[in-house]
Amino acid sequence: MFPQLSTDRDNGDEVKTSFPAIIQCGRGEPADVLHLTRMPSRDLHIGARDVLLYVCKRPVHRVDIALLRSQSQDDAALVSAGRVPTPGLEGVGVIVQLGAAVRLERRFSVGQRVAFLAPSWSARTVAPCDAVFAIPDEIPDTIAAQLLVNALRAQMAMKNVRLTLASAPYNITLPEISIASWWRTVDADERAAQVRMAIDLATRKPELFGVAREYEFVDFLGAIAHAGLPGTRGTVLLNTGF
Repeated sequence: MFPQLSTDRDNGDEVKTSFPAIIQCGRGEPADVLHLTRMPSRDLHIGARDVLLYVCKRPVHRVDIALLRSQSQDDAALVSAGRVPTPGLEGVGVIVQLGAAVRLERRFSVGQRVAFLAPSWSARTVAPCDAVFAIPDEIPDTIAAQLLVNALRAQMAMKNVRLTLASAPYNITLPEISIASWWRTVDADERAAQVRMAIDLATRKPELFGVAREYEFVDFLGAIAHAGLPGTRGTVLLNTGF
């Protein structure tokens, strides 16, 4: 296990000064471009419409591995938009701090459990509030961590099939599905509606969100290797731990 978070004390309040993160340095094989380090909490800049999160679990998707090696321009833009130079597209966590505008809206509260779309291979991350979604208590962390990308990609695939059948029923060739493209091309209401559908699916059909294995944070290379194996059933998860 990685060491406990170092702390300072100010007027009796404990302030976490650093957190573990898997940092990406360039493109290539995971063992060559990733390393586990500690990042200063002061480097996290929270804008008015941002949310600071403690990340409990995150999936290792095959698209994460592909992005490490090739950095397709589309989804790489989603990764680079984060404040932490770390891979990952989603996860489940707990709200640590709210930006000023988010506090005024009162949609979220500190300590609330949420799923999110943002770079996630670190113990803390900053996400825009529109990419953060409250999760019902009945959905466990193992499902919430992988809920958004899996369900949204499935919904986009079905939409593409319907459109293709309508326009060219004998030529069903689906384009590569990009979460980043989806994020840019739909408005907030449609995003929220699709997330509600994903939550409903997870509530009714939890068996669709199987877990292949959970790995501790320090064994991230083992998690990546497992996720990349042909025939892997279910999602590989990477746990932060407290």
